[in-house]
Amino acid sequence: MISFFKKFFKPLWAVIFLTALFVFSLSGCRSKSALEEINGLTMGTTYSVKWVSSDLGGLEVKSEALKQEVESVLKEINRQMSTYIKDSEISKLNLKYQEGGVEISSWFAEVLRFSLQLAQQTNGAFDPTLGPWINLWGFGPNGEKRIPSAQKISKVRPLVGFEKVSLKMNGEVVKVLKSEAKTYVDLSATAKGFGVDRLSTLLNEKGLKDHLIEIGGEIRASGSKLGEVWKVGIEAPESDGRGLHKVVQLKDLAVATSGSYRNFFESKGKKYSHMIDFRTGKPVEHGMVSATVLHKNCMEADGWATALMALGPEKSMQIAEKYGIAAYMISVDENDKIKTQQTSGFQKLVQEKN
Repeated sequence: MISFFKKFFKPLWAVIFLTALFVFSLSGCRSKSALEEINGLTMGTTYSVKWVSSDLGGLEVKSEALKQEVESVLKEINRQMSTYIKDSEISKLNLKYQEGGVEISSWFAEVLRFSLQLAQQTNGAFDPTLGPWINLWGFGPNGEKRIPSAQKISKVRPLVGFEKVSLKMNGEVVKVLKSEAKTYVDLSATAKGFGVDRLSTLLNEKGLKDHLIEIGGEIRASGSKLGEVWKVGIEAPESDGRGLHKVVQLKDLAVATSGSYRNFFESKGKKYSHMIDFRTGKPVEHGMVSATVLHKNCMEADGWATALMALGPEKSMQIAEKYGIAAYMISVDENDKIKTQQTSGFQKLVQEKN
């Protein structure tokens, strides 16, 4: 080989040729990409983290090491906001209250601040203090689903109302103030979405721009999937299976769905949803069965999906259009006929699969 180059090339050209071959070969090996995934359990449900891995530019990531970091983030969110953990910050806030407020961590403060803002925007349709009613119906940590008496519903009414909760800031210290000591704060409608956002931030910080994060059905897509757009399905409203109603394509967007067709119980032939009407303290009784929201942040998509489900088909469209929310709602009439609605914001953002 050396004699070949000496015969046909000057030494400098030989070096250039060999260097070019080396770089081409190296880049060919290092440009290989693959879809990696880790998953596990969190917040009473499952999580999944998918990302496009490549050793190009030193972006190769070990799955086990990343999983430890992911679960560390999720553990911290639970430590702050899980009502199922007795010594979490939110459980301590709910169990006892001290004069001058209770100090909370920054993530807890961020989620509660948004939740109170959303409650105000929706006039209480979304309310992080509905916990006493949710627990009465058995959809809380105890999990014993039953129909409470009207007397019990009325008894806890004075404890419910987002206006009873406020945040006080002193530098970086944030405290929660409650006008009623026994007011119960529940962030289950926004914490999962927040978790998705935090994991997305973690992957971005590692240079993994192409990823899909999912916690309990709440999803955030970033970049692309091996050069293709991420595809996400909107579930059909079926209580006995997981049918696919619509497929949408996402890039740098989050999607969250709130539905009444899975978390419910039946009594004497009537279904009672986990979605509580803030005006009555009872499960909602309108025809909407699911609301899907697209947003740049999963926490906001998560919260808005819950708010729209609580409002019902007519009012949800009005308020979603008012605030520019990209929403897709599914309702079922008395004849089991499906009706869909989508806001102008949804039509602009979504790219449907043909």
